Amino acid sequence: IGTLTIQNGSQGSKFTGCTFNSSVYLYSDNITFERNHFALVNGTVLYSYDDCSDILVLGNYFSTNTSYNSIYLNHTHTNVLIANNYINGRVVTNSNFNGVFANNIFNRNVTIYNSTLVNNIAQFTSFDMYNCSYTYNIGTSTQFGNQNGNQENVLLADLYVGATGNSPDGQWQLKAGSPAIGTGEDGTDIGIFGGESPYVLSGLPPIPAIYDIDAQSLPSNTLDVTLKAKSHN
Repeated sequence: IGTLTIQNGSQGSKFTGCTFNSSVYLYSDNITFERNHFALVNGTVLYSYDDCSDILVLGNYFSTNTSYNSIYLNHTHTNVLIANNYINGRVVTNSNFNGVFANNIFNRNVTIYNSTLVNNIAQFTSFDMYNCSYTYNIGTSTQFGNQNGNQENVLLADLYVGATGNSPDGQWQLKAGSPAIGTGEDGTDIGIFGGESPYVLSGLPPIPAIYDIDAQSLPSNTLDVTLKAKSHN
């Protein structure tokens, strides 16, 4: 879809299974983005233009160019959960932000304030945290240090199955023997496929999807329909 502006009055809206090819401008509280593909390459993707609270960003794939912002939340934001996302571009908040980042993969610059970070993987050395707590994260350098369950200087080649023979999001699955397996908080996996809401490949929404319809007209002018559906939970 094109540019999406979520105005005040949209409270309670949920966007799932969508592909966003342009920016998403956020003005409203109580909004959920779940299992979407944020496909805009050159430009800021999820961009707040007003104070917002109760924002959920769950299981999305951000394929933003690393020179741009995937998530830019520069107003007063409280009760924000950003979890199980692959985030290729930058993540930026300001000093009025308060939230939780869990089980994400960060592939570029990060600037985060007043947050809890748990079970994330940081693949780029520019990772700035202010007034944050961070436990059970993995850094390819010294982004998190090696205290409180954090791991440092982990090689990418040791973490994932890789791109060969896999989809763009499937390559981030953990390989056998990965140091991210079972080493997160409460023994969960670190990265997007761990935690309470593991990433689902291809962004299939968490609702039943019809994959087969058999409709036959009967002599009584009725329609006999058989549906087959799959759950993506």
